[in-house]
Amino acid sequence: MADRIAELQAAVRAQGLEPGTAKAKRGKPGVTLVWLCPEPVTLRIDAKDVLWLEAYLPWVMAGGKLHQRVKAFAAGQGTLCASRDGHVSIGVAGGVAALPALLAAAQGLRDMLQAEWPDYATGVFAKALV
Repeated sequence: MADRIAELQAAVRAQGLEPGTAKAKRGKPGVTLVWLCPEPVTLRIDAKDVLWLEAYLPWVMAGGKLHQRVKAFAAGQGTLCASRDGHVSIGVAGGVAALPALLAAAQGLRDMLQAEWPDYATGVFAKALV
């Protein structure tokens, strides 16, 4: 597992970001990073080599309009979408090498939220830093 964490940290650094530490969760290694919102998010890789931004979108009601739109957007981008405990995670298959694609998908999702759900985008997802 230490090798996978080092691999994740190197991939994050290669993108010009600084990785933090995250505890292993259900056997999945992870690191934290700050990406497009002020709070760190956890980057994890699962046994199927899917790279996830875990709980990337907080407070999204399962089955609600925002959840449906996020799922449709993610599907259109070839991105996986999982909901747990009111938070949405996004993922991309391809292991650590898929990090640029995952970050691009996260950027696209953020742009969609800014355009279509601005109250959520600035009030919940990435609260303005005052």
